[in-house]
Amino acid sequence: MRIPIRQLRGAKDLLEDVVTATVNASESLQQKIVRQPYALLQRIDAIAAPVRKIESVQTAITQGIYATIRLVTRGSAGLASRLLDLAEQNARRRK
Repeated sequence: MRIPIRQLRGAKDLLEDVVTATVNASESLQQKIVRQPYALLQRIDAIAAPVRKIESVQTAITQGIYATIRLVTRGSAGLASRLLDLAEQNARRRK
């Protein structure tokens, strides 16, 4: 059974959209969850400054990880598009 290239492209686009939306939702939820203990700890004057620094570092690392996941997703989708282009060109040559 052969699946038309058009359907494969649609599936690739859908998968990319689903992964991106899931990553975005996960990042947002994680930020909300992680923020709670930091907010509580920052109420303690003696440790508020170090807690802010730790939160800042943790936030930067987490944002970097999510950005990397999005970058890999876009790169994978681009590669898949290129492979589908090549498959389509190959199919035209055979006709």
